[in-house]
Amino acid sequence: PDIVTINRDTKNVIITEVAIPFGAFLPVCYDGKFQKYYPLCREIGELGYTTSIVILIIGSLGSVHSKFVPGLLLNNVNKTESKYLAEYCSLSAVIGSYRVWLARCRDLDQ
Repeated sequence: PDIVTINRDTKNVIITEVAIPFGAFLPVCYDGKFQKYYPLCREIGELGYTTSIVILIIGSLGSVHSKFVPGLLLNNVNKTESKYLAEYCSLSAVIGSYRVWLARCRDLDQ
């Protein structure tokens, strides 16, 4: 996973994964990532910890998965900052995709 937060006092673990798939595949990517980490979640649970899986997904064309902000809230990011981060990541994904597209167009012209 990209981020694992362990609180030994409360015996709580948060597994956080970040992904940027093509926009049309957000639900498929979310399900795939969740299934990927579910066995780990169960294993940690058997050690007496409460576990949560948080999947943060921003589409490459800027779409934000509906569980992005709630996922950040589970990671103790307040609501205002969560919304700001969602917007920032969305715009960053669009800019990055545009730059990749421009580079690809330049390669085709050569």
